[in-house]
Amino acid sequence: MIRVIVKKRRWLRGEPEVAALYSSNEFYNTKMCCIGFLARRLGATVDDIRGIGSLGSVSTNKRCYTFANKHRATLDQAYTTNDTLGLIDSERMTILGKIGRKMGVNFVFKP
Repeated sequence: MIRVIVKKRRWLRGEPEVAALYSSNEFYNTKMCCIGFLARRLGATVDDIRGIGSLGSVSTNKRCYTFANKHRATLDQAYTTNDTLGLIDSERMTILGKIGRKMGVNFVFKP
């Protein structure tokens, strides 16, 4: 199981119009979706994921690309859950925890 720490102050969620693994929007600078935190754990650099919409598009990191190909459908569920408007954080974290476990990922949400 891959343990991924998601720092809530840097977690970009519920903002589908600026969805990215690592935001290139200056207002959301240094913020990442939950899969962005996973990408970093898999060894991707910030430059590898800045403005990139999905893990499978991280062509500069073979671990990200391989993981994405293995878990494509489950990752799609994670992107949707991360970006859905109207979910409160506790619901979003619970759902992402279940989705993560399907991929062998333990998302740990910290302040």
